[in-house]
Parts: sequence; structure tokens; C-alpha cells
Amino acid sequence: AESQVGAACVGDYPVLMEDATGRKKGFIVFGGDEEEEHRVGALAIIPLKGMDGVIGALVMESETPIPISATDAKNLRLLGVMAAHALETVWEIEEINRRARTDALTGLANRQQFEERLSRIVMETNRFGGSCTLIVVDIDQFKHVNDTHGHQVGDEVLKRVANAMEAEIRNVDLCARYGGEEMALLLPQTDLSGGCQLAERLRHAVGSRAFVIGGREVGVTISLGVATYPEGARDRDELFAVADRALYAAKRGGRNQVVAGGL
Repeated sequence: AESQVGAACVGDYPVLMEDATGRKKGFIVFGGDEEEEHRVGALAIIPLKGMDGVIGALVMESETPIPISATDAKNLRLLGVMAAHALETVWEIEEINRRARTDALTGLANRQQFEERLSRIVMETNRFGGSCTLIVVDIDQFKHVNDTHGHQVGDEVLKRVANAMEAEIRNVDLCARYGGEEMALLLPQTDLSGGCQLAERLRHAVGSRAFVIGGREVGVTISLGVATYPEGARDRDELFAVADRALYAAKRGGRNQVVAGGL
């Protein structure tokens, strides 16, 4: 807020300074850790206006003072309009791509992104060595939750479980909604022991508390199947199959547990 760029953006006004050499102490262009000896002869700041207000600024500097004619000022403003339009177009495309790869209900990665990342992580494991681990998760008796409390509560349970799992994973891990009440986690450079430890933390994070939804407590548990590559599977398809078999073994064994699979 104390910078020239910040003030111009907040106030939505251009700054055109032909000679900035006589500026007073504390004259900061960008802010942050900017050095006081930041040399500026001339300065132009053009706020970039988007559909919902200012989205950034186009900043040009010269080490020496220079004259800025009316034509120069007009061209700078035109350049700002073009830059703002280009930025919003790029952001719109990025948002479309993000929505195409994200589950709308939970905000997790969707199945398409999961499949792409699974192939990439297996390839990276082949190239760099080590292990990668897959955890497949299923919400126990989710149909009973829907039948008892309604689908709106069921949707909220899905979101709460997704949030609980995302809070436990690293930035390099991927948590995806694979389908229905089934979710999957991809853990690069993680062996079977590390995967099982995380799976237990996830199980505890979900099952140790009751979700309060609409004034009602809804108890939820999850079952988890864990598999690792290359120790427990020969390829990406077998990795998922092994983890899926382990998941169903957990559900047959009484639910609310972690089962590790292997060849």
C-alpha cells in the first residue's frame, strides 16, 4: 500500500513522471524489500483494468529523465488496455482448464487429472528410482448416510472428508475424487511403510470426530487400501488394482481399517 504502484492500483489512476530524480526519501516504486537506492529517472504506471476492477499494473522506468508527450501517454494507456485484455484471456483459459481437471463438489482433482498424474509419477519413479505409493479410500456405509440424512448431508460429508485428507498430505501429493464416495491419493517418493502411516493418520483424522452438519452429528469412518510401485506392482494399472483389492479386503474385514496390498 505504501508503494507508488500500490497507490496507483488502489486509486485507479495513471502515474506519468518525466523526472523522478528529485523524489523524496521513502519514494518506493514496488514496495517490499525494494532498495532505497533503486534508481529511477522517469516512471510510468498504468493500472490494468479488468471486468471487476484493477487486476495489475504496467510499469515502465528509465534511469534518466525523459519527456512524455501526449501521444506517448495515449499509447501507454492503449498498451495497458491490451495487456489487461491479454491477462484476463489467459486467466479465463486457466480457469476453464482448472475446472476441467477439478471435482466440482469437493475441489479435489478429478479422475482425469488423477489418471494423468498416476502415469507421470510411475514414469518418474522408473527414471529416478525410489518408490511411489497409492492409497484408495472409500467412505464406509455412505449409502446409509444418504438414506438416513439425505443427499445434501451426504455431499457435505464428502466435502468434509476431502478437507480432512487434504490437510494431512504434502504439496507434492495428489488427492483426487475417483468416483462416487471413492477417493485416491498419489504419494511420489513414498514407500509402503510411509504410505501406511499416512493412511492411518487419515483414518484417524476422519473417524476420531463426528461431523456436525445441519445441527446433527454424523459419524463417518473410512477404509483404505495401500499399494506401492515397483515393489508391489509391475505397472500403473496393476498398482491401482492391488490398492483396490486391498481396499475391498479392508471393507470385508470390518471397515474402518487400513490394508496393504502386494503381489
